[in-house]
Parts: sequence; C-alpha cells; structure tokens
Amino acid sequence: MKLFSCIRPRGLKTFDEVLYFLSHIEYINRGGCGISTLAMYRWLKKHGKTTEQTAFYFLDNDYNNHNNNSQYHTNEHIVIKASSHVVLFHNDQTIDCDGFKPISDYSYQIFEKSEGFLVAMINNVQSWNRAFSRSKDSIANISKRLGIDLSDIDLEDDDL
Repeated sequence: MKLFSCIRPRGLKTFDEVLYFLSHIEYINRGGCGISTLAMYRWLKKHGKTTEQTAFYFLDNDYNNHNNNSQYHTNEHIVIKASSHVVLFHNDQTIDCDGFKPISDYSYQIFEKSEGFLVAMINNVQSWNRAFSRSKDSIANISKRLGIDLSDIDLEDDDL
C-alpha cells in the first residue's frame, strides 16, 4: 500500500497536501517540529501565501529554557535551545503539521517573526528529541517533495 498515493509526485500543490505529507513522517512532532514548521513556512513563502502576520510560536513549559531563548536578541552569547514545541502562526491560527494546535497548553510562548531564530534553534542539534531521524535522506525528501531549500539545516551528528 502506498502511503502518499493521493499526493502528486511532482510536488505538493496545496497547503493541506503539505500538512498531510509532513504529518505522516515518523516522529515529526517528536524532534522534528521545528523542521516541519520551517518547511511549512518556506512552502507558503515560495507560493506567495505568507502574510504580515505569518510567524512562529516557540512553546515551552520549562521556564529556564524559555528565559534562555527570550534573551537571544539582547545577548549575542545565547545559544538557543529547542522548545517543547514549535508551531506556525498563519491566518489567525497556530498550526503544526497535524493541524490546529492550541498554545494554551504551554506556560511560556515566544512569538517570533525571524526565520533566522528558528534556523538557529533547529541547528542546535543536541537540544532536540532524537526520536525524529534528522538524516540526510529525510531532510532531502522533505525538501524535494515540498520543492523548498533546507540545505541550511544541520543533520544528525552521524551525518555531519
């Protein structure tokens, strides 16, 4: 049985297809939510679907982690650490690849428009849950299927 038989082989044409594809990647929301969010954002950007409000929410229940990340723009020595979850804010909704994601489940939120902030967080490989395979093949597959560039994403230590 082909898992993605309903998706066009030459790329994904709708945001719903993007969500469907990403949500079926093993453990995407257990260590790959930042990559998934970046992929959704870059797909929207490529297709001219971002708005002035499109941004990222970095969600945490750990005050120390939240406090560390909150200081990023004012302290050049801060190393951003993975949040508990990362979601996209778009069209007045907070979404991950599984769809609408309420942020009220998290004690601390950082609202950020900077794609660079997200990339810096993603590239602190050691701070992410390792359940999601951040292999060369998995990142290349996401990049190819969505028709976006993810070459700025660091891979697992074994693939570096």
